[in-house]
Amino acid sequence: VKAEALAMATETELNTYGYTLLNQGDKKEAIRIFKMNVDRHPESANAWDSLGEGYALSDDKDNAIKCFKKSLTLNPVDGVKANSTMYLKKLGAL
Repeated sequence: VKAEALAMATETELNTYGYTLLNQGDKKEAIRIFKMNVDRHPESANAWDSLGEGYALSDDKDNAIKCFKKSLTLNPVDGVKANSTMYLKKLGAL
């Protein structure tokens, strides 16, 4: 049932589920879901930003920086842009 739900999930639903997992402390599964979202929506600045956040909270600085930089290349809305920029500053990449 879970696999079917994930297969049909929208970008927003996958993102929400990823953050739910992240908030529950399941960083590895959250990153898997965020990666799935990026694979399905490679032009989504928000999907890349969320994957970056998953990596950042898992202490994977290099992958986090790559994702936040990718997000910023996709003309993100202001909130996403602010989040990516904040994380890049925190990670010493800006």
